[in-house]
Amino acid sequence: MPNSPRKNLLGVITLLSLLGCATPGEQDMLTAFDQVRSHELADAEQTLSRCVATVTHPPSLRQCYSLLANVQLLREDWGAAAASFSRSFAMRDGGATQEGDGSGSAQSLFHWGWALLHSSDDDAETRRVLERARQTARSHLKLYREGHLWLAASSLALAELERRQSNEEAALKYERDAARSACQTRELKYLSQKDVEALYTWYIPTAMLVQMGDVCAKEGRIEHSRQVWLKAQGQAKARSEDAWLKLIQARLNP
Repeated sequence: MPNSPRKNLLGVITLLSLLGCATPGEQDMLTAFDQVRSHELADAEQTLSRCVATVTHPPSLRQCYSLLANVQLLREDWGAAAASFSRSFAMRDGGATQEGDGSGSAQSLFHWGWALLHSSDDDAETRRVLERARQTARSHLKLYREGHLWLAASSLALAELERRQSNEEAALKYERDAARSACQTRELKYLSQKDVEALYTWYIPTAMLVQMGDVCAKEGRIEHSRQVWLKAQGQAKARSEDAWLKLIQARLNP
């Protein structure tokens, strides 16, 4: 199974640092990874803000913006995250570069769309980004085991967008699409293997995990839904999301 771009990037930067060859921007990215692992999110955002202010090499600058956006997601600063993702993808698309990993691209596109969904009044842009995430995830389903996860997440986000516009029929269609991916056995197995602490750098909203469990339950996939809700419960505990914990426990113990 191919490694994600983020893992590859971290390995390269770590090696450069050990060799004493890392640039200041690369060192900032490495520092930020450590800060995120330690849950020092404010410090990580400050480190990456310095990175985007000082780095001039386009690929490194794009990566700084991408990492900054993910930290801002973890802090639920949706507007700032959307702006950082927009800058990162503008540089990517303008340079005609590739993510290097289909699931990673779908993941980043979903994150951008999620940030827009919770911060922007431009529903057309939100839809465009989330549909792009769905298309990217679908095109790599046979190669990347987490592809179904991001396909389901993007579909559910689009369902939320449709409901915001009072389009219930369209929302239900996206939910049915999501269920076909969210209830994949191998995807739930992959989710259950994820260390909860790693979710601080492998971000998926607790709300989205709960919704995935809900659509599986609607399809009669009760055991699948329980697995997802249990994962959501562990994540909510790790993030001290008390309101979500109560909702999840009500689903697990009706």
